[in-house]
This record gives sequence, structure tokens and C-alpha cells, in this order.
Amino acid sequence: MGLLQSDGRHRHGDGAARLNHRAAIRPAVAGPPAFAFGGSGPALDWGVRPRPIIVHSLAHARAAAEAATALGLPVTLHSAPGAGAYAGVAWFERLIAATRAEWPSVGVTAVLDCGDAADAVMAALRWLKQPDRTPLALGYSGDRQTAARLDEMASALGITLVGELAPGLDLHRTADPLAASRMWLTKAVPAGMASE
Repeated sequence: MGLLQSDGRHRHGDGAARLNHRAAIRPAVAGPPAFAFGGSGPALDWGVRPRPIIVHSLAHARAAAEAATALGLPVTLHSAPGAGAYAGVAWFERLIAATRAEWPSVGVTAVLDCGDAADAVMAALRWLKQPDRTPLALGYSGDRQTAARLDEMASALGITLVGELAPGLDLHRTADPLAASRMWLTKAVPAGMASE
């Protein structure tokens, strides 16, 4: 298993993307600007909602970026649910840096899902505040009071804390990540491929 490959231990509980009360988010985007977020939730420049793709490896991220490039669209990459807690931030930050370097024309928004683990968010904040780190947003689905404190800290560092993660296409569940990404980004999603 390589540095940028997940070991597959990405599920806990029901394995679904965690949703909570937070709505106003700011993008962690490199490349062409892709998103304009506001207090009522995310909206793309093209007037459609973001269609995140859940990646578990560099191969998954490459497939998503290739599909987005072919379609002339930006792409939102999420880690597996809770990955910030069990795998940490370094692997995902490096995965996103490699993807952005390989596909510089694609607007890549990246979210590391920390689940309800405040300590994982704190560790990610410490990592991301270092010079020359790749911009990422952090997902946190814990209680409101803790979320407010974490959001203050993240905002002070220019890092986005996301509370509501839109359901996404989980590439771990697909046989052909490139084809699945193309279908997902064009809205033709086969049953059972999207996370609930």
C-alpha cells in the first residue's frame, strides 16, 4: 500500500456522509474559481449544486480530475467519511496537492471529513497552518458549541470548516472510477453509486 492509498478502513457506523447544522462555507479552491458560497448553501457558477466525489486514493482523485477536465467542470473531492480521524490530514493534503499539480486547469475544491472528531480537526488545523500546505476545507459533524469554537480557530487561519457535506459519489463502490465520475458530473448516476 502506497502513501496516497487508503487501507479501506473508511467506514464507521452507517458510513454515510455526516450532515449537521452548518450552512455558510467558504471554498478551499486551487485553480480556476469554481464556487460561490453563501448563507443559503453552496451554488456553482453554472447554477447547479456541487456534486462531490469521495476519493480513497490518488487513482480515484486522478479519475475525478480527468472526468472534470473532459467536461470542462470544476470538481469537489471529499475524503471518506471520518478519514481525518482515522487517517489524518497529511495523506489527503498530499493527495490533493498531487492532483492539483497534475490537473492545474481544474478547479479542485477539497474537503477532509473529520466526522465528529474535534481532535482530528485540531490536528488538521495545526498541519494546514504550516507554510506551503495545500488549501483544504475540513468537515466536522459534531455538536454546535464545539463547531462554533473550531470554526473560529479555522477562520483565523483562513481555513474553511464545513458542517454539511452534500451526498457524493463514493469511488470505492465503483468498478470504473473514470466512467462513474463522468456520469456523476453529468448527473446520470446509476442506482447505488451515490452515498446517502
